[in-house]
Amino acid sequence: MTRKAAFVYDDAMSRHVLSETHPMRPVRLRYTYELADAYGLFQSDHSTLVTPRAATVEEVTTFHTPEYINAVERVGQGDFSINPMEFNIGPGDNPGYEGMYDAAMLSTGGSMRCVELLLDEGHDVAFPRLNALSYWLFIFGAILMNFSFFKAAFPDVGWFGYAPLTTSEYTLSSSTDYWVLGLQIMGIGTTAAGFNFVITILNMRAPGMT
Repeated sequence: MTRKAAFVYDDAMSRHVLSETHPMRPVRLRYTYELADAYGLFQSDHSTLVTPRAATVEEVTTFHTPEYINAVERVGQGDFSINPMEFNIGPGDNPGYEGMYDAAMLSTGGSMRCVELLLDEGHDVAFPRLNALSYWLFIFGAILMNFSFFKAAFPDVGWFGYAPLTTSEYTLSSSTDYWVLGLQIMGIGTTAAGFNFVITILNMRAPGMT
């Protein structure tokens, strides 16, 4: 079976607006699609355009509580009778906006569609085993970073971990050690994933794509 590069896209994914000042602009996804379509990439035997599906409530409750999902749905419908800040929905990086529930479910379903494509072995990256290794390194690093909460105390090194807060003079427990080691392992995982993506783009892109 010839492996293909898949582009998971639906125009609905690019229409929601978090806020006028938010740096995340979903409309850029549509620009990417239009550019790829203009190059005729989706007519190639080496690539395919896939429509995402919305995630189901049952799938999302695997990771989120029903209360949180209900809060996102209500805020997305303009109902602010609940306290959005209780669910970390508010101004800044995570604003509440109209249609956020539908956008979140479609984006989540799109990610799951990517996983389903990989599982059917018809779509892949250049180095599948490296991709799996980078995933597990990221997971292990994240667990190690948070292990300090159970072992000693939370890593009180500030938001960016700048010196001198990271020195032994200001860190009296081993919490920062777990944080640093976990961060390094996560960095190895994400670097490996980035390397894999670059090689995939260079060696497995559709013919004619520059």
